[in-house]
Amino acid sequence: HSRVAGSFDGFRAATQQVQAQRLLVERAMARWRRPVVGQMEVWFEVWVEHVDDVRGVKAHDALKADMVQAQEELLSWVKMEHFTCQHCSVANEIDARLPMMCEMCGEMQVSDTEQATLDTHEILVQLEQHVKATQDHLSWITIECSSLKIDQQQHQISIETLHNSKQALKSEFLTQQEELLSWVKMEHFTCQHCSVANEIDARLPMMCEVCGAMQASELDKALSTTKLLEEEMQRDKQRRLEVAKRTVLRLQHSQLAGALDSFVERVLAAKDRRVMCQRYAMRLLHSRVAGS
Repeated sequence: HSRVAGSFDGFRAATQQVQAQRLLVERAMARWRRPVVGQMEVWFEVWVEHVDDVRGVKAHDALKADMVQAQEELLSWVKMEHFTCQHCSVANEIDARLPMMCEMCGEMQVSDTEQATLDTHEILVQLEQHVKATQDHLSWITIECSSLKIDQQQHQISIETLHNSKQALKSEFLTQQEELLSWVKMEHFTCQHCSVANEIDARLPMMCEVCGAMQASELDKALSTTKLLEEEMQRDKQRRLEVAKRTVLRLQHSQLAGALDSFVERVLAAKDRRVMCQRYAMRLLHSRVAGS
């Protein structure tokens, strides 16, 4: 009965959870399907107000610029310039936008600004000439430097060629010297079979001139001894590996046997406890039935 009741409670909780999820989905779908015309109208009115404000600011700026331009133009109409003729020394008053011409003698005058402009133009012409001369001098210096660099590279190449030829001659001399020394280098040994002293070229194999038996040099003997020692070490290594493997297998076997024994003991103990519990439960049930 308790198990059936628990299952029913779990089924009811899962059903309530599914109903709540469906309700959330329906509400979300309702929000998505709801029309937003009212919000769009509000946003459109806000955008129209913003556009009107921007247009008003632009119109105000344009009107302000036109007013400033008109004011400057009006001020230029009433701006007069006073000067004294350099030829007839007569004071003149003329519009600042017109050229400075004397009303008495008709001579053209040069203002301070024009004079400064002419002086500045002359100074700029002189500077351009000086810069051009400096550039020509720099180009000449660059050409000279490049020629010097080319000469230096040629000298370096010639020095490297001489050095390489010197090295080649030196290596050739050493080779010829070694070859000459090898011709006169003789090796003395005693035959191991007939005990006859022999003298032979070091480049030839050690063969007795009397009996013709081949002899083994000290280097060959050392190599053969080393090879034998390496083979012995390899056999010893293989033997030790086999011993280690057998030892590990014995340890694993003993550990597995101990684990199996402990598992059997635990199973038997658990079985004894279960039998004891069953007997105790039967006794309690028997006592309750007997009492009822």
